[in-house]
Amino acid sequence: MRVRKLDNKGLTLVELIVVIMILAILVGTSVISVSIIHDANVKSASESMMAMLNSARKTSIAKDADSVVLKLSLEDGKYYARILHDDDGDINTDMVILDERKIGSDAITVTIVNEDPIQPDVVLSEGGIESVEFHYNKSNGSLKDAYSGITLEGSDKYEIVLIRETGRCVLNETTDTE
Repeated sequence: MRVRKLDNKGLTLVELIVVIMILAILVGTSVISVSIIHDANVKSASESMMAMLNSARKTSIAKDADSVVLKLSLEDGKYYARILHDDDGDINTDMVILDERKIGSDAITVTIVNEDPIQPDVVLSEGGIESVEFHYNKSNGSLKDAYSGITLEGSDKYEIVLIRETGRCVLNETTDTE
């Protein structure tokens, strides 16, 4: 009897196709997961910004002077929102931070929309305009500044519509039809 020795020195075509299919499934799931996480970050940043806008409005009504400011700034690749107040009523002197919250990272683009179409919208960026202030009236919490909205954009796009007369705001998820 002769015993034939098999010499298996590689992969068969079927084994190679199975390995490639498994790798394709793993890569596909990781790409989808990263996209979902990024979408959640834009939504979370929008909700945090809404909360800070509402808090600044309420704080301005509760304080005794027109000296409440919400400052949105980009520092070291992160967006921060701070509610500032000056006890002596002079917004040109040092202000006390009443509340501070990290809004998101610079992977998100934040644009402040001007109410006046002649004025350009403000895009926060490192090396460019790095902060914007929203000033509130004590009497009714309305905005003193001529801003009509804030747009936060990543893989999704959210728009916060500012109602200047009341200081209230509304969050909308927008879709581009380009």
